[in-house]
Amino acid sequence: MNQHTPVIALDPEVRDQCVGRRIATVMDLTNLSALRHGRPLVTQADLADVIGVSRPYMSQVISGKRPLLREHLHPLAKYLHVDPRAIAHESELPERKAPRSTGVAA
Repeated sequence: MNQHTPVIALDPEVRDQCVGRRIATVMDLTNLSALRHGRPLVTQADLADVIGVSRPYMSQVISGKRPLLREHLHPLAKYLHVDPRAIAHESELPERKAPRSTGVAA
């Protein structure tokens, strides 16, 4: 696929499942390499800490129940030593929604 080929838009549920499987696969490959070279294994807790989310949230991302947000893609890929496109294309990931207003003036 060249850089000008458009990314096919997936249903959000399908997208989240695909992204979760990709993260799990990259984790498995990273851990296989770690075992061979005597390095520590990567855990879901490690990934959660790297991108600043709770451990349950990271578990839900990997199981495809929650989306990986665009802002988390590059830190996650950097930690796992992979090109971000091994996990997802930025354009297919949602951005963080603006925080809800409480309706109370500051």
